[in-house]
Amino acid sequence: MTCRKSCPSKAVSRRDLLGTALGAAAVVVAGAPAAAVEEIEGHFNHSYKMPQEAVHYIDKGVPGSQICAGCHYYIDPTECLVVEGYVSPYGWCDYYND
Repeated sequence: MTCRKSCPSKAVSRRDLLGTALGAAAVVVAGAPAAAVEEIEGHFNHSYKMPQEAVHYIDKGVPGSQICAGCHYYIDPTECLVVEGYVSPYGWCDYYND
């Protein structure tokens, strides 16, 4: 007689381990940022970019030193990996990352 469900056990079954691992992998994939960038043949895939309104982009009058030209996602002269459209080097958005 097997005591699979009613007996306490410290051993973890292979089925439980695989189920947990697959569940964790699904959470990681679902939590991937929407602004992830994929480069295809030297051109950036623009389908991952977000509208300027969604990231609260402003093109001038930025308080402090956090300007697009100093951001990790900025592509000189007027492009960004995260934000759609024209991006001023003196702009700012919620995804600013130095």
